[in-house]
This record gives sequence, C-alpha cells and structure tokens, in this order.
Amino acid sequence: MKLDEVTARYARVLQRLVVSGTVVLFATFVLYVTGAIPSAPSAQEVTRLWHLDAKSYAEQTGRPVGWGRLEMFSTGEGLAFASLLFFALCSIVCLIAVAPLYARKRDYRYLTLVVVQTVVLAAGAAGVLVAR
Repeated sequence: MKLDEVTARYARVLQRLVVSGTVVLFATFVLYVTGAIPSAPSAQEVTRLWHLDAKSYAEQTGRPVGWGRLEMFSTGEGLAFASLLFFALCSIVCLIAVAPLYARKRDYRYLTLVVVQTVVLAAGAAGVLVAR
C-alpha cells in the first residue's frame, strides 16, 4: 500500500514524537517514583489521593491549577506531568508538519482545515476554550 505524501509525513512525525515521548515519559516516571528529583506530594500521597477529582486533589495538596502548574515542572511530579502534556501536543505538531504540503499543492480547503484545527487545539490546550 502506497501512502500519499501528506499521510506519510503525518505518520513519520507522529512516530518520532510517540517514540521520543515514551522514552521521556519513562525516564521522568523513574525519576519521580525513585525520588531522584524531589516531589511534593510524594508518590505515596498521590496514591492515597488519586481517587479525588482534579479540583479536590489540588485543594488537598495545595498544587497550583491552570497556568500555575508551570511552576511545578521542577518537581518529579511536574516532570511526569509535563511528559504527558507532550503527548497532548503531538497532533498539533503533526498538523503543522503537513500544512506546508497542502500549501505547496495549493489545496487551500485542506490547508484551511489544518489551520483551523491547529488554532482550535492550541486554544483548547491553552485553556481559552473551556466548558462551563
């Protein structure tokens, strides 16, 4: 089966991102659970609280919410969380990678879809689009 150029590039970029993301996720998880990087709350406390919803968990642990979470990336828990966020960004990166191919082909319908999808995903990731 021969893939078209757009599908092949999307798949190639996605494969590289997933492989590298998995390595980073594993490494940060090992650093977190071994305590090699200090973490607050501890892995044991997280296990005790993980039945809670996100709001209750943040209240119990005093963890920041929203953009305030950026300050926790220096902790073991924060690094593990950041590596998970990496996976959430994969589709955005793949869409950006195929956009020039649609532009070169002058396929403006698909280029428009890619741009709109990228903007919507980025806005959602940034917390601009929030269900209330």
